[in-house]
Amino acid sequence: MLKRQFAQHECPLAQALGEIGDGWTLQIIREAIYGTTQFEAFRANTGASRGLLADRLAHLTAAAILRKTKGDSDGRETFYELTQKGRDLWPVMLSLMLWSDKHLQDKDIVSARSGKTGARVTDVVAIDKAGNIITPQDTVLQPGKDISPAFKARIKVASAP
Repeated sequence: MLKRQFAQHECPLAQALGEIGDGWTLQIIREAIYGTTQFEAFRANTGASRGLLADRLAHLTAAAILRKTKGDSDGRETFYELTQKGRDLWPVMLSLMLWSDKHLQDKDIVSARSGKTGARVTDVVAIDKAGNIITPQDTVLQPGKDISPAFKARIKVASAP
């Protein structure tokens, strides 16, 4: 896992990074999105050592991002699949992929496309409960009822015009 644990942090972004923020964990989630289900396939596709992979799979299973099941035949085969919590990471993973395409890639390796139109996906957007697209410039961070005074002050600065 990450060298520093973020679970005790008040910030939701820090908590999310503590849950899924290291590169190995993100690669395992990527592989699960791509349909990988077995330990050896995760290992081959990520290059992770056995110990590291076992640690990350155990963490993702304990965090209910992956579900561990046994095969039907003799019960010796183990499979991992995304839970709903894991599938809810798709927009995060797509955002990272699009960011990489925009800022890091100089080759056309893979692109995300609409399954309906075939058009290339170029952005992931935020939508409010009324269905309006919200840009980063339109976003204001609102402190919740349980926020500490110190974090509230930081959020106030982040949301200043």
